[in-house]
Amino acid sequence: MDLLEFIVLGLTWAWFLGTGLVLTKWDVRERRLPNRLVALALVGGLIGFSILSAIEQSWISLARGAMGAALCVLVFSLIHILGGMGMGDVKYSAVIGLYLGWLSWESIYWGVFIAFALAACAVAVSAVRRKPQRTIAFGPFMTLGTVVTVAIFSW
Repeated sequence: MDLLEFIVLGLTWAWFLGTGLVLTKWDVRERRLPNRLVALALVGGLIGFSILSAIEQSWISLARGAMGAALCVLVFSLIHILGGMGMGDVKYSAVIGLYLGWLSWESIYWGVFIAFALAACAVAVSAVRRKPQRTIAFGPFMTLGTVVTVAIFSW
């Protein structure tokens, strides 16, 4: 990986972290993920990964990321239809699908799994503390699941 690729990759993931932190704060406070912020997160990833694909002259990772985004939206939409998730989370799943898909198919699986596992732990802790919550902000778990997965797969 040359210096330009390293810089663009670093900026793309920094964009994810920055928008992820803003979305986390917003979701915890408001229990919703605003469309504009989710769109900014997605567009930043698309731009960064498109530039990387052009530099590498290989579009495989970008195509896998796009398919990962579509797959995550499909799965999260089904959960939404069943009444278990808000539309903001469905839209944000496109972002995590893109970023994790850029890495690999396996990372999509693990990122989503880790997000759900962490959320389940949080719900269990609140139940044990006898302060069960009717709803949780799932966006922070999606962001954290993605970050943990990237750390594991980049190790």
